[in-house]
Amino acid sequence: MSTLEEASMNHSISRGPPSLDHDVLTNIFTYCIPSANAVSARVCRKWNKPAMDHLFISLPSLFPLLRVLRPLVIVDGARDFDYDRTPNWKRFWELSARVRTLHHDDDGRPGSTDLATELKGRIAPSVMPYLLLHQSWAGSERFLLPNLENLEWTVHCAQSLPHLPYLTSPNLRELAINLDAASIPSVPVMRCLEVLASLPGLELSRLRITTKYKVKDHDLELAPAVASFVKSQQALSTLEVEWLYSQSEIIQSLLHHQRLVSLELLLAFDEYHLVQTSLQSLAGYCPLIETLKIFCPKNFLQPMTCDIIRPLFRCRQLWELQVCYGGDFRVTSDDVRSMGEAWGELEVLNLCAGAKSSHWDGAPFTLLLDFAAAFGPKLRRLALNFACPDELPTADIVNTSFSQLEILGVGKSKIDSVEQFGALAEFLVSVCPKETEIAYIPKDFWRADAFQTKGWDNVPETKSWVLVKDIMQRMRRFKPAHDRAAGGSQWL
Repeated sequence: MSTLEEASMNHSISRGPPSLDHDVLTNIFTYCIPSANAVSARVCRKWNKPAMDHLFISLPSLFPLLRVLRPLVIVDGARDFDYDRTPNWKRFWELSARVRTLHHDDDGRPGSTDLATELKGRIAPSVMPYLLLHQSWAGSERFLLPNLENLEWTVHCAQSLPHLPYLTSPNLRELAINLDAASIPSVPVMRCLEVLASLPGLELSRLRITTKYKVKDHDLELAPAVASFVKSQQALSTLEVEWLYSQSEIIQSLLHHQRLVSLELLLAFDEYHLVQTSLQSLAGYCPLIETLKIFCPKNFLQPMTCDIIRPLFRCRQLWELQVCYGGDFRVTSDDVRSMGEAWGELEVLNLCAGAKSSHWDGAPFTLLLDFAAAFGPKLRRLALNFACPDELPTADIVNTSFSQLEILGVGKSKIDSVEQFGALAEFLVSVCPKETEIAYIPKDFWRADAFQTKGWDNVPETKSWVLVKDIMQRMRRFKPAHDRAAGGSQWL
């Protein structure tokens, strides 16, 4: 985006006008990438305005827009206006109305002067009042960014939080607040959320809040304020708070969120039955939910079973369910059949494949036959901790298989003996389509990506699965040739 800065500040633009009229240029620049528009903005005056308009549709920082109004100077480590320079209010308001997407990160270490290529850093406390004061003088009721639709605000310093509410508008639909420093006090965050909750006309469809506190008590202190803000946004369809520890606050705030279709949640319960009770409330509040990711690091004395997710059976449109739990999750054939009857549209299922401390051997690989029978036509991704039984069905007696399975996550599954490699590979080739990739979790991390197919085969403990994967690939290459030979022999 340094090209954007150069284009906006360059004063040596050619006066030779191309023959294309404004409407044609505007249409052309719509299809150009930002770097191309930045170059086009420097061709001539006629091209500058429509090219710059498109550059400002999506901004990686608020600084390029502020620099249009006045040059910036460094004051106490933050960027402020150079108030001795004449402001260009007309162009500022023109471009502010163009902005649809804004990402800003206050994590910057500026030097003694402002550089156009620097996009990260803090905004001085006087900047927003100055802009708002000009609005009041002009008798304007416009918002600073009246057409902003997507805002991502990354905070390392609490002083950046008061700026956030001033950038919202009735057109804002997606908001992400990233608290990227463990030292941010919870009080200014709660104040910011209270202000956001009180804003009239704010109707978000997507909200994401992340934290990096090292102690979960800080998250739990913040959770009620987050829940209050969520409660005020009843048009939400997507809520992502998978890095914020909460108990029942977030779920209880969803009482009137029937339109919620995607939820990522980090639970901090100390008792097993509270998880089930919360999921029962969630199923009642949000029956149309389609994507649900539950993170629960607590390792209860008893293993999780299908009973804990049974309340979700009433969510008939569920197509992705991921349960990331620090302990065991036991699954039986009856559980698989019940899930298949309830979730006919399910495409992605992860049941604790990344458990960090597993005392359970895992589900038998033969359970894949039940999954194939229940979800075969739909399921694209499946992850579970498995155990390899002494005997596996051979390919000639396997009578069901997946048709769309792209990734089979085996979690931290172990293979006990070398003698099982060939039988397991043959079984997986007969149950899974040739496109299926194997995913393994080499790290001891309860919320690891259960569907990561790259990078795990270089870890020493994965040697057995590397061999199984290699045998599967050889079998798949051999099978078409074998089938062609067998088919040809029928015509001899």
